Amino acid sequence: VVDSDSAFLLRASRLAGLGAERDKSRLALLGKEVIILQVDGKDMTVQVETETKQKVWIPHEVLIEQGRRVPYRREEAMTKYQNLWEKDLMQSFVQRAMQPLVAKLPSSSLQSLEKEDGHALVLCAAVLSRGFLEAATNYHQTLRAFHTPSCPELGSGDHILSYSPASLQWTAVPGRAKAAAAVAGKEVTSNDTHLVQ
Repeated sequence: VVDSDSAFLLRASRLAGLGAERDKSRLALLGKEVIILQVDGKDMTVQVETETKQKVWIPHEVLIEQGRRVPYRREEAMTKYQNLWEKDLMQSFVQRAMQPLVAKLPSSSLQSLEKEDGHALVLCAAVLSRGFLEAATNYHQTLRAFHTPSCPELGSGDHILSYSPASLQWTAVPGRAKAAAAVAGKEVTSNDTHLVQ
């Protein structure tokens, strides 16, 4: 059975590299039983056939079997190196790939981010959402993602913090740059489509 969440189906299709030209056919599968014809292990897509004998490729993670999601998460897929073949860039890529997709924030205080040498995305919420995992997957090569149950500095409720360290900020006077951050609240954390954008 194909998941009935249309927004998730479309987001997962883009993450899998499936073009929008067959989205109408994919959307017609929502909540329906399908027959699996082929599995592409490189991009983790599945060719399925409908009751009308139409064949279409869909992302593996939108399949549901016996009421449960098929055990696969796109964030566990291989990550392709897409940068210049320079030693520093490659080392940074390998180090990032060796880290967990979403790490626990070292302490409940956001001050622990000051030790980061690159951009970071932090989810301050009791539950690690599917949308945040998708966002972390999308930006895994360029930033680190963290999860913490709460961020006392931001007050109560769910928040997402986009953090950029002082070392990546520009200032007219060398050494005077400060870290920058932007915060989004419930309007983003409660909507996976907004979160992934």
